[in-house]
Amino acid sequence: MYDRFTFLFLILLYVLPKQDLHAQGSQELLPKGARAAALGHASLTLVDGWALFNNPGALGLVTEASAVVGYDHRWQLAELSSLGAAYVHPLANGSVTVGASRFGGPHLHESKLKLAYAHR
Repeated sequence: MYDRFTFLFLILLYVLPKQDLHAQGSQELLPKGARAAALGHASLTLVDGWALFNNPGALGLVTEASAVVGYDHRWQLAELSSLGAAYVHPLANGSVTVGASRFGGPHLHESKLKLAYAHR
């Protein structure tokens, strides 16, 4: 009936679209925060409240409590708008962070709630 190549192709065609294919699963589509945008979205080295969305590993280096809120409205299209908020609370040996983000318009959108702990 089917040869091996056709069978493998059909299996991959069924399995791959159901997977979340991101290099780093905790990352957002675009980095969030004004500092990250000013650096051309090169936000890997930034240690601030936006690290929850950009680089969660840097949260362990945060030394002061901070809250961040941001809204990005691209090209006057509600479908491309994004909203993000986070609170970072440093502890003796790291920090705990909670945040939320929303991307999209009223009909199609993606919402995420995040909780992170980073050890120093």
